[in-house]
Amino acid sequence: MIKKEELRLTQEWDKTFPKSDKVDHSKVTFVEINTGVGQDIPEER
Repeated sequence: MIKKEELRLTQEWDKTFPKSDKVDHSKVTFVEINTGVGQDIPEER
């Protein structure tokens, strides 16, 4: 089951470098989905 979390997004400039009109700036959001694949599973002996 996927746990839903509320995202609080903002449109304000929050970077350490100055905003430039010469560059098309946009924000992106990534969502991590943990499928359990690749997790360490103890080997049976």
